[in-house]
Amino acid sequence: MDIAILNLLANKGCFSGELLILLILSGCAAMGPPGGGPEDKEPPEIVYVEPASGTTHVDPNTPIYVMFSEPVTAASLSEALYITPPTAKKPRIKVTGSQIRITLPDPIPSDQTLVITIGSGVSDLRRNQMDESISIALTAGDRISSGKISGKVFVDKDPKGILVSAWNVNDSLELNPTEQLAPLMTQTDMYGNYVLDYLSEGTYRIICWDDQDRDRLLDMGKDRIGIGWDDVVLERDSIAMQNLFPVAHDTTRLRPLLFSAQDNRHMSVRFAVPAEERADEIMETARIEGTSSELEVIDSWWSSADSSQLIYLTAPQIEGEEYLFHMQGDTLPLSCIGSAMPDTVGPRVNASYPETGTKNVAGKVEGWIGFDDKIIVDDRDSSLFMTVSDSLDEKIAVWQNEPHILRWTVSDPIQAGSAVQLSLNVASLSDYTGNFVVDSVWNVEFTIYNPSEMGSITGSMIGVESETVVVVASQIERRSKRFQTTVAEDKSFSVEHLPEGNFILWAFLDEDADGVYGHGNLNPFRYSERFAIHPDTVQVRARWETGGVIFKFSE
Repeated sequence: MDIAILNLLANKGCFSGELLILLILSGCAAMGPPGGGPEDKEPPEIVYVEPASGTTHVDPNTPIYVMFSEPVTAASLSEALYITPPTAKKPRIKVTGSQIRITLPDPIPSDQTLVITIGSGVSDLRRNQMDESISIALTAGDRISSGKISGKVFVDKDPKGILVSAWNVNDSLELNPTEQLAPLMTQTDMYGNYVLDYLSEGTYRIICWDDQDRDRLLDMGKDRIGIGWDDVVLERDSIAMQNLFPVAHDTTRLRPLLFSAQDNRHMSVRFAVPAEERADEIMETARIEGTSSELEVIDSWWSSADSSQLIYLTAPQIEGEEYLFHMQGDTLPLSCIGSAMPDTVGPRVNASYPETGTKNVAGKVEGWIGFDDKIIVDDRDSSLFMTVSDSLDEKIAVWQNEPHILRWTVSDPIQAGSAVQLSLNVASLSDYTGNFVVDSVWNVEFTIYNPSEMGSITGSMIGVESETVVVVASQIERRSKRFQTTVAEDKSFSVEHLPEGNFILWAFLDEDADGVYGHGNLNPFRYSERFAIHPDTVQVRARWETGGVIFKFSE
């Protein structure tokens, strides 16, 4: 037993001085003098807490004693110590080797649970950090709250020590983590797991970030941010789960450069840089106003060929009227003059996937065709047709979620090595004002991959009813390399054209059906799209199908 612990227990009256001397002497004899040996790489552990976690009727003014398995640094402990409910002043911390004394600035409450969390960032003298965060729950009253929210922070690297914060929406939510400390905090362990423990009933909003400077505040533009897919509702002593997916958010102020009218039904705004990652943020705050009358906006979209261009379809503009384009925070909106030119030009294709000449396309191919205008499809079933190695009538499903994009997928995987031609029935499409597609003929040609050096992962999704679920395979050896597919109606999935290696599988509910995971936004606030992670690593070998994978989309 550690001598410091023995001293602490003796001070608490746990045994007599004579017994303490015998224990110390026997401990010293057993330990012997320090010697050489391998470098210390063992992380510190908490071996004793007084009062013990879960204790009720605690003296409101009692200090908290914590003993570690070895000496820890005062700086790391101060950075990794979190108290809920938060106190106006910092606690006094005395570090004596491995013995810690925490004196709280306020009395321990009797009407709620005090939670002291010691984060995984605590390190010993050789900078070895704790494996996981530990929470200590105390109250001067007679009941300890035992609600819990746990989950995993999903990142490509460095999952340990990420700050996970929560706000109780029931307590009149004020969520501004760039300026105000969150009321509930903890840190992830070495695997990215976190636990927010001893919570009272309520509705909680969960957000995580790197907290690189360890000031507990979010640094926009520096810290990766993860936003929950929904608020978590806890009943009394209930348990809930929320995974988080932090990414870097671009905080550069996006200013529009040019606002113009193409004809009396179309206006466009051009930005200095592509705006894919912040498209929703801009769309939510932007508006067009006329100086004498309101201009109705029928639809809007980002150009599929140039993501720095935002296009508006409007009601007929008034010739010579001045129109203003506003964005949140702008003091000088851009202006343009309404056009008298009628819209007489039909839509044309300006981008597609696959492009003509693309090789090694997955057999379960999914694609899209982007137009320069909003399109109206008379008959989706006859809008596209496909030939495979000169064989007609390959079945494909066609749908439209964006005003200017037609999406499609094959019903059954196409045989490896096949030559494919996809053709557009131009007579079946027109724009909003009735103009037909400009192109008289449009098609793309591509080939399906040769599986001699590739593998695949097939399986089934359970536990989710959504029609739009995307499965993503991220290669561990090259995390930036990702492959994805859409889950079929029968809940089966097949991720093809995979290089040999080990993969992590994850999936998300593609609520806007754009094939891209939505990470959410802090201001204006928007939840992320819900996702789940398969617990096991999946190995892929060349020329083999790794089949039978059961992916449970857990709550």
